[in-house]
Formats: sequence, C-alpha cells, structure tokens
Amino acid sequence: MSEWSDYRLMVRTMAKDNGVTLISIAKHCGVSNRKLNQILQAGPSKEQEELIAEALGCAGCDLAEIHRQMGELSDKYGRVGV
Repeated sequence: MSEWSDYRLMVRTMAKDNGVTLISIAKHCGVSNRKLNQILQAGPSKEQEELIAEALGCAGCDLAEIHRQMGELSDKYGRVGV
C-alpha cells in the first residue's frame, strides 16, 4: 500500500487541526489503530463515518460533504504531491 486514500488524508488532517489523534478516533470507534487505517483506506460504512465524525467533533454529513468536495477538486486539478 504505497499511497493513502484521500479519505484517510482528510481525516488525518482534520484530526491534527482539532487536536485529536488517530488512536483516540480508533478507540472511539471500538477498533485498533491498524483496523482504523484499513477502514479509512477502503472507505468507512455510514455507521463508521458517523463515529469518526463524532470523534472529530463534526457531523457525519459534513465529513461526507468535505470528502465529496475534495474529490471534485482532485478531479478538476489533479492530485497534489503524487
């Protein structure tokens, strides 16, 4: 796995900005840090997305909307840093 998904990068950035660790998000979701990485890489289910959003202090629909907008920008301008 040489490249992390946009979703994982988004969650990681939001966590850092909000002073939350990926470990604390994993604990909130009831999974290991390794399992959280797998979930973020593959894309979470709606229930997992709600738990992740809750751990980040936002709504699940906000998280989905941010990810959708990131995808649009990525499609329009290409992925930076690849």
